[in-house]
Amino acid sequence: MVLDDDWTPSVRAAARYYERNLGWTVLPDAFAGGTVAAIGGDPAAEAVPRCRALRLPDPSFEPPFEAFRPF
Repeated sequence: MVLDDDWTPSVRAAARYYERNLGWTVLPDAFAGGTVAAIGGDPAAEAVPRCRALRLPDPSFEPPFEAFRPF
């Protein structure tokens, strides 16, 4: 799964949710050398790649609702 606009707070929050609760994993070098943007458009914020790639988990796995953690 490729996420565009990963520098926006809403996309980053959604990605964190999928990582923590559904087992998606980040492919860290997928966009190495690509363009970057400051998180939330704040010039003082960390510059991150504009896109992020995540690997989907095994589709047969679905955690129980009680196992979800806040993001």
